[in-house]
Amino acid sequence: MEYSNILIVGDIMKSIKEERSIERIINQISINLKLTKANKLTEKKNEFYSKFLNELPVAVIMTNRKKVLFANQRAVSDIEMDRIENMIGQNVFRMICIKDHDISKQWHNAVINGVNYDLKEVEVELGNKKVKFFDITTITFGYEGEEAIIHVFTDVTDRKLMEDAMIRSEKLAIAAHLAEGIAHEIKNPLTSLKGFFKLIKDKTDKEYFNTIIEDELNRIEQIANELLMLAKPHSDIYKPCSVSNLLDDAISFLEPQATVKGNKIVKVYEDETLMIQCESMKVRQAFINLIKNAIEATTNGCISITSERVDGMAEIKVIDKGIGMPRELLDKAWDPFFTTKEKGTGLGLIISDKIIESHQGTRTIESREGEGTTLTITFPLVK
Repeated sequence: MEYSNILIVGDIMKSIKEERSIERIINQISINLKLTKANKLTEKKNEFYSKFLNELPVAVIMTNRKKVLFANQRAVSDIEMDRIENMIGQNVFRMICIKDHDISKQWHNAVINGVNYDLKEVEVELGNKKVKFFDITTITFGYEGEEAIIHVFTDVTDRKLMEDAMIRSEKLAIAAHLAEGIAHEIKNPLTSLKGFFKLIKDKTDKEYFNTIIEDELNRIEQIANELLMLAKPHSDIYKPCSVSNLLDDAISFLEPQATVKGNKIVKVYEDETLMIQCESMKVRQAFINLIKNAIEATTNGCISITSERVDGMAEIKVIDKGIGMPRELLDKAWDPFFTTKEKGTGLGLIISDKIIESHQGTRTIESREGEGTTLTITFPLVK
């Protein structure tokens, strides 16, 4: 009887153990189900956030200080990378280089110290060396228990270029209006002065003074003519012209001036068949102005003039190894009446720019102080 009782107690204990094991298994299954459900919810949230960020019309990059943790599709296109995978893990400061050193330093410090920061219309050099303008907003927040930073980049390049073009157009209109008035006011008394000087010149033996007066009168007349050229509207009478012929004419006109300064002009025409639709006198004048600047900036050096076909355009370069210009002056080079020359009028580049613009051309300028300047002009080719 006692032995039977022991067996019964053993069976009961075994059943209790089994029940506890089953209960433990059920609890574990319940926990696993909850975790799976939570993971699925987390995955759904991540998918939602990722989809939301990818559909935003601005570039979004998430970093943990310097390294990129996430980037949306717009960031790939605006920052001109091949794909998102190439951005992850990259140093954001190397990927996006703000050209203004002081602003770049402020942004860097704000990111490192976790401070929210806003920048407007900053000039940025991308990894492919292309320059764009962005509004940048930097926000610090918590992400998976750690501090993270979101950078929102709004590409305002087109807006910035349009605003600059509008401001420039207004400056040109004002400059042209002023130029016309000033030129006419100069021309009238200048005509009288030149007439009377010719009468006096024949009756005096002061050759030295006569030369000075004549040179200065001629210079005043030249300035008046340049002012009138700035004010004078361009005609619509365009004809096909050879680029190499136009350049040759300008070079022939300026070669004596180049020789006086010890400079040599070298021509490299990759394609002498390039033809553009233009007012030949105006385009020749633009070339003269640009080559003249290169000659004046160089002493005992070489001026290279090149022309070639690039993407259906005639591309002309004027390259000198002269004094060059610092960055802060380079941005003002095309402003009306701006000049770095002692006797300059600040009209040469602006007149050339107006001529190039009226022929649907483009121009760019690159310069380094002490190293020289490269002017690049393009015109549509005759089809």
